[in-house]
Parts: sequence; structure tokens; C-alpha cells
Amino acid sequence: LFKNRNKGGLGLGLKPLANPTKDGIEVALRDLRKEVTGASIKQAEALETSGYWIAALAELTIAKGWSEKDKGLKTKKAWADHGEDMGSLGVAFAKAAASKKPLEIKSAADKLNDNCNRCHSIYKEL
Repeated sequence: LFKNRNKGGLGLGLKPLANPTKDGIEVALRDLRKEVTGASIKQAEALETSGYWIAALAELTIAKGWSEKDKGLKTKKAWADHGEDMGSLGVAFAKAAASKKPLEIKSAADKLNDNCNRCHSIYKEL
């Protein structure tokens, strides 16, 4: 769901962006951890909306739970912990986007992206 709209994802915010290759939550987070530009600030509303979507998806992730047996780092607790972190970081990202402050947005995107990478390093098939 973090992919571009043209790849079956939610896209970034409510309206498609002019550049369809940049119209995805994952792409936005990756780009924002490097640099927050004036164009990024103009998308603050879309970024804020996406932050709340991330938090909502975290709730679904937690509710779904890890259905496999615990094995190594793949545990029900780790799944829930990463989901809870994703939720709080999604809300923090939304608030940072609403602030329109580049350093806050960059920091929030960085923390959120790191959480995604940590989780996906354990649950590689996702």
C-alpha cells in the first residue's frame, strides 16, 4: 500500500501527484530523509494525510498479528512492537508535515523509514 498509485498503492495524499513515479508513501519517505525541498513543503497536506494513513495501517498490522509460530527474531511480540512504533511514528510524521518545518519533516521521515527497514529486515517476505 506504500507504493505509487500506478503500482497499486495508496499514493501520496488524496490527489495524484504530477509525477507518478514520486506518487507513493515509500518513495516520499525515502526522498524526505535525504532532503526536504520547497516542493515537499508544498505537499505538506498530502504528507500529513499519508502520516495518518501510516498510523491506520499500523493498527491493521497489529490487529492482523503475526500468524506464524515464533522463530528467531520473527515473534508475535516483535510484530506488535514494530506495528506500535509504526503507528506512533506515523502520527509524528503527520504532525511534522503539518508544521511545514523541513528539519522536523526530515527527522520524522528518517525515524519512520528506519522503523520500516528494521521490520522488513526481519520479515523479509513483506
